[in-house]
Amino acid sequence: MTATIKLANLKTNLKDDVEQGKQNLAKWADSFAQDPIHALSWSRDIFKTAADVALAQEVLMQIAKAEFNGADAEHVMKQLRLSLTADVLTSAQYVPRSTSPTSNLMEAENTAAAARLLAKLAWLL
Repeated sequence: MTATIKLANLKTNLKDDVEQGKQNLAKWADSFAQDPIHALSWSRDIFKTAADVALAQEVLMQIAKAEFNGADAEHVMKQLRLSLTADVLTSAQYVPRSTSPTSNLMEAENTAAAARLLAKLAWLL
């Protein structure tokens, strides 16, 4: 499989992740509007979803920018892998220690989202 096809598959996968994630976020928002205590009590997955959506959107933007600037697909894929690897390693070294438990949870989910995407890239490269 060529790098161009792999990158196209990655972009399709990320766009699907954004769409599904936004649907899940909207469902959670409706649940929160109906019963905030219950929604917050079972909100762990919403942090994961929010992190996945934010990362997918960021990566799609980075890909679009790289393609606009003339980068080939192989270069884009390698740069994504290097960037995500650096993010995951940095986050693992500097564990969040905010006084806000939800901030720490969100940071942990951001790291996990980057690790999940890095694993997807490993399959593609």
